[in-house]
Parts: sequence; structure tokens; C-alpha cells
Amino acid sequence: MFSPTEAAAACVLYAILLEFVVFRSLKMNDIYAIAKSTGLITAVVFILVAVGNGFSWIISFAQIPQMILEAVGVNDA
Repeated sequence: MFSPTEAAAACVLYAILLEFVVFRSLKMNDIYAIAKSTGLITAVVFILVAVGNGFSWIISFAQIPQMILEAVGVNDA
């Protein structure tokens, strides 16, 4: 019925509906704080992924895995 992305969006809409209409535990002002917190956490995760990607490129460019394999004594053939 839904793709995974559409299902996630439908779940968010359902949660908002529940919190605003049924439980009445959220106010409109809380949405800004929630979005800000979510954006901050997402930014931190993206920074970690970017730094990890750069670090893996540097390790590959310097051929460190090949040096480790040679030091251990593993042959390519």
C-alpha cells in the first residue's frame, strides 16, 4: 500500500493527529522546538558520515590496508 518513505510520512501525520487532537499534549509552539532538535541531531549524523567518508578515502589513498596485509604476510595470489 505504501512505499517505506510514504509509510514514514503517513506515520508522522498520524502521530501529529494523535498528539494534537486525541491526547492534546502538544501545542503549535512545540513543533518548532521538535523540528529544531531533529534538525540538530540529523546534522550531527551527517557530519559524522561525511568525516567517516573522508577518513576512509584518505586511508584508501594512502594504501594503508595493503601495507597492513603485507606486514601480516597475506599474499594477493
